[in-house]
Formats: sequence, C-alpha cells, structure tokens
Amino acid sequence: PDARRIPVAYLRLFSTALAPRAPLFFLAGGPGQRAVSRDPESLEFWRPFLAVSDVVLIDQRGVADPALRWSWDGPPPMSYFVGADSGGRHEVEKVGRAAAAFRARGVDIAGYTTVENAADLDALREALQLPRVSLLAFSYGTHLAFAYLRGYGGHVENAVLIGNEGPDDTLKPPAHMD
Repeated sequence: PDARRIPVAYLRLFSTALAPRAPLFFLAGGPGQRAVSRDPESLEFWRPFLAVSDVVLIDQRGVADPALRWSWDGPPPMSYFVGADSGGRHEVEKVGRAAAAFRARGVDIAGYTTVENAADLDALREALQLPRVSLLAFSYGTHLAFAYLRGYGGHVENAVLIGNEGPDDTLKPPAHMD
C-alpha cells in the first residue's frame, strides 16, 4: 500500500468499423520501446487496422519513467564481442550498476517484471471494459504476449507474434549483435 504508483501510458485509436472486432493491443519490443506516439506519421501506420478494430498503443511499465533512466558511462570492453562469456561479464556489471542506481533513487526494481507488465495489460483491459483483446507483438512484446497468454489467455481473441522471444529467451548474446 505504501508503494509509489507506476503509470502506464496508452493511446486508444477508435475503429471506423460498424462492428469492430476485439481491440488490438500493440506490444512493442525492447524491452523499453515506446508504443504511444502522437506523431501523425506514426499514427498513419495504424489506419488500415482501424477498419477492423480499435488499436490500443501501450507503453509498458517503466518505459517513460524518468526514475528508470540510466546509461552506461563508457564503451563496452574491447573483449565484448569475443564471446558470450566476455559479453556476459560486462552485462552482469552493467545490470548491477543500473540496479544500484535505481535502488539509490528509491525504485524497487522487483516490480518491473514481465509478469507485472502482463498484469498491467489485463488491468487496462478491465479499465477499458473490454471482454477480449487481440495482441500484435514484436520482439520483447512477444515475450510479454506469451506471459499474457499464460495468465489471461481467456481474454484473447487473436494474437500475432513477430520475432518471437519465448520465456527465458530475452537476453541477446554479443554474438547475435556482432
């Protein structure tokens, strides 16, 4: 009860269909990519979808929170791309430093998980009074979609997942980035 509130931004674009299907929840990649945009060019992308259903663009938990901004203050070590071990050691150091910075700001990072993100999606579904939703997900968004399907699959009409990242597959080894 004493925890700070975590905002989750969303933008609902209303369908032009006479009998729209279940609203389409767009789950962006990253993790950390913003989905909400008011840029006319970005919004134009969604026009064909609006002929079928509403589109709900959702910023995942923490994406726009200034308390969660942190940047590595130097280049990766020269051995970063040599192999998974050298890259992994750097990632562990980087994550540890970021976590310490967040804790120093009073942020409990245990609340920023895929399971919590999935609960946010369902809370938004309930707040919008939607019996069912469809999912369109990309990259990390597919990881989130899998979690939502596991926990709340009865509320999903359709799901399209692009660039799938299954459970425990979100880490990107240096060899994949080379």
